[in-house]
Amino acid sequence: IESWGNSESLGTITEVEDLQKRPNSVGRPFVGDELMIVDENLRRLPPYEWGRIAGGVEAGFVRYSNRPDETLGARREGLIISEDYGYQDEDGYFYVLGRLGDRVVQNGAPIFLSSIEAKIRNIEAVDDCCVTSVSDEHTVRVVAIVSTRLNEEARAMCDEINNILPIDERVDEVILMALPRVPSGKIDRALCRTIAEDSKNR
Repeated sequence: IESWGNSESLGTITEVEDLQKRPNSVGRPFVGDELMIVDENLRRLPPYEWGRIAGGVEAGFVRYSNRPDETLGARREGLIISEDYGYQDEDGYFYVLGRLGDRVVQNGAPIFLSSIEAKIRNIEAVDDCCVTSVSDEHTVRVVAIVSTRLNEEARAMCDEINNILPIDERVDEVILMALPRVPSGKIDRALCRTIAEDSKNR
C-alpha cells in the first residue's frame, strides 16, 4: 500500500492492484476524506477535465510557511484548494499533473515542467535533470539543465530530448552540467532558474 500527500494535507491511498491497473494514478482519497477537481471558480469538474485538486477542511491544512497571502487563498468556501493540478477518472482515482508553480503555457496550452523532467530522465545517458522556464513579456523559454553519464554535446542532447517529447513540451535549450543542490540533497531549483536566466543573457 502506498500513499500520496501534498503540502495542503490532502492525500490518497493506492493498493497493489491499483498500481497494476492504473500505474500513473496516485489512488483514491482516504476513507472519510473528501477530494475533488475544481476550476478557478471552484466549480466541480467531471472526470478527465484538468483542474486544481481540492478537498475538505477536515484534511487539517494549517498554513504555508511564510506565505500568508497564499494561505488565505488556499481556504475558500469551505474547501482547501491545493496548488496541485490533476484530474480524476470515472472510478474516482486521481492523477497529478504538477504544481501551480510548475505550470507554463506554450502556444496557448498548459504544460508541466515536472512532466518534461520525467520523460528526460528516461533517456539512458541522463543521470538527472531540472527543467525550468525563463519568461519575459513576450515569450516563455523552457530550459533543461541536464547531468549525463556520457560525454554529450548540448546541441545533440537537445535534439535527442526533443525527439521524445510532444511538440508542446519541447525544450528551447539544454545546459549540460552537474545539478546544483541544497544541503538536503534536493535540486536547487532557484539556482537552476538563475543559471537559465544567465544563459539567456549571454
